[in-house]
Amino acid sequence: MPDFNLMPLEQLEALCDQDMINLFRQYYRDKAQYRAAVVKFLSQPQLPLPELFGVLRESAQPLESWKKLLAVCRHAAPKAPWSTLPYPHFTEDITATKSWLEKHLRYLPTTRGIYLSLDTMHMHDSTGMNVNIGSSVTCDPQGDSTEWVFDELFQGPEHQIRGLYDLYSIYSQAEWLVDDRTVAGGDYFSFANYLIFLGYSGIVLSHAFQLLKSDRTRLAAWGFSGGDVFPLGRQTQEGFVLICQ
Repeated sequence: MPDFNLMPLEQLEALCDQDMINLFRQYYRDKAQYRAAVVKFLSQPQLPLPELFGVLRESAQPLESWKKLLAVCRHAAPKAPWSTLPYPHFTEDITATKSWLEKHLRYLPTTRGIYLSLDTMHMHDSTGMNVNIGSSVTCDPQGDSTEWVFDELFQGPEHQIRGLYDLYSIYSQAEWLVDDRTVAGGDYFSFANYLIFLGYSGIVLSHAFQLLKSDRTRLAAWGFSGGDVFPLGRQTQEGFVLICQ
């Protein structure tokens, strides 16, 4: 890891997400405190989101994406018990999610933006939910911005991706509740509950969208309820093109 204390401020800022920089500028008016906050942030373990997004964009098959997602996780948290995770039932999850999306969107002909909000708190074995859907008629589907998800959205029916529950039921066990300050989140459960949840839901949702037909352009975004949101892809008459950034 480079010595961030020796780097010029402009170079430090270039390593950060612009939203994080804007947040630091809002809270730290003193230049020395602002620089110290940026250095502290960069010195902490970071989630391998660029690698995750690359997996989603570049892998054509769900199984290939899953294997590469696990490889990203193992590299970032090598001591976590990744071998205990089950292989999800990709086909069942993608088919069920496609049917859910299709049923909801059939009644929303003017929808321009679709937000899939992930919920890690309300899953159950045979019931419950882990994905909400919200739709927007004001979103610019040709852009990549996700600011529209914070506007008033039309809320649709909830859905549970079964594989997310099956994975959670394993990585929430005691052997995952191990502190490790070398990984983002500080422990294996927190790391998996972000990266595995975001990654596997991205695999399922993107492949479900690829099975849908549309006579208009729509932008799909996904992320955590009350947390980070990312553009997933753009649906057009020609198909679904992944963005993932």
